[in-house]
Amino acid sequence: MIRRAALTGLAALVLSVASGPAQTQRMPLPSVGPGTANPSAVVAAELGLARLAREEGQWTALRKEAEKDAVIFAPGPVNAPDWLKQQADPAEPM
Repeated sequence: MIRRAALTGLAALVLSVASGPAQTQRMPLPSVGPGTANPSAVVAAELGLARLAREEGQWTALRKEAEKDAVIFAPGPVNAPDWLKQQADPAEPM
């Protein structure tokens, strides 16, 4: 008797789990389109900053490119433009 009740409960549980809608029916995946990642633009920006650093010095390049509210962690979070003003460019570019 207990065995039959346990099997009936188990069967009901299995059927209730298996009968639910598939994941794609519940939540459609977003389509790829405008506003998605653009790795080419990121690489182009990095190459541009590297070129500017070679030509004018690393700290000068960062001073020119950093936003006014940028943060640098050195050793804690500090305002990037204020911190970069104190840095002198090394003789050899990195």
